[in-house]
Amino acid sequence: MRNPSRPQTELESREIGGVKMECCPVSGGVFLRRGALDRLAHKHGGDIEYSTEEELSDCPDSTLVCPACPGVAMKRASFLRFSAIAVDCCPQCGGVWLDKGALDAVNQEVDRIEKAPDDWRGALMIFLSKLPF
Repeated sequence: MRNPSRPQTELESREIGGVKMECCPVSGGVFLRRGALDRLAHKHGGDIEYSTEEELSDCPDSTLVCPACPGVAMKRASFLRFSAIAVDCCPQCGGVWLDKGALDAVNQEVDRIEKAPDDWRGALMIFLSKLPF
């Protein structure tokens, strides 16, 4: 499997916490199969991958081709609708490409949402983040 942003670079298989992933030794990017992001992210309620995949048909094509589905253009999507974190998702296999540092950013966002204040704004933010838009 090759890095979608550096096709000349072969991805290396790794396993962290029982989750298999393909990592780029050059760029630090990571390819995750469907379901792996939910298992790797910090403890959270809901399905964070669903929040990203729901409207892929409305997302612009990425410049990347899925490493698991040769010839299939990935879609550039926001991690959550109100988040500035962008990920590349495959509309065919549901795999996700995360650039270096994106998993850390996802975990920070998940932590922020899960630890939001218990006032009405925090409750509303948590509620909205779990809706299947």
